[in-house]
Amino acid sequence: QLKKVHRSTSTGAPQAQLLELIRDTERMAQRHEVDSRNLATVAHAIARTTQKPDPDFKRLLDVLAQASTTKIDQFNPQELANTAWAFSKAGHQSRALFDAVARASVASVDQFKPQ
Repeated sequence: QLKKVHRSTSTGAPQAQLLELIRDTERMAQRHEVDSRNLATVAHAIARTTQKPDPDFKRLLDVLAQASTTKIDQFNPQELANTAWAFSKAGHQSRALFDAVARASVASVDQFKPQ
């Protein structure tokens, strides 16, 4: 299901289909059924979309930020970097998330690799 959201934001899926995927993803994230990799991937896909920010994406980013903050200790360095980039690129502010990313990044700084 999450791969469909990623593909939909990249290919410009019909609005009704995209809204259904957004709602499904929100429910999965709220029930803590989404792992760190998929949280980072979906946030990244939303940030990359060419669509203008709308309330549906904002609400999904709110849910992803909360879920990511809760699971931040499970994020690897690449997921931390992708998450920070995605929320910054999307212009979505979440102090709790950015504080958590900063703490987790400091704790795992020796695992980061330059690209």
